[in-house]
Amino acid sequence: MSFVGFLVMENRVKDVTSKIIGDLNAAQIRTVMVTGDNALTAISVGRQCGIVKPKQRVFLGDVLTSHDNEEGTITWKDYDFSDNRLDPETCLLYTSDAADVYSV
Repeated sequence: MSFVGFLVMENRVKDVTSKIIGDLNAAQIRTVMVTGDNALTAISVGRQCGIVKPKQRVFLGDVLTSHDNEEGTITWKDYDFSDNRLDPETCLLYTSDAADVYSV
């Protein structure tokens, strides 16, 4: 078997999209994105077009289930700092340094 090459595909955000999102934000109209795409792709696109601000924190939810409990527990993970989590009861941010607790 020989390696022939690889293919990289990219769907770029249209130039007009960022301007329109900026106009909506300036008019204080809340913008949301609904997508069936991969969550990481959605975050990237959201940052490119201004829906997600450059330093704005993004949390990804995941449902954890156990064999003896049909109800799942939702865990919220910080996209940029994967060791950081939100406490499900208080919504306080626990950083990788256990001494740091912040409200979000």
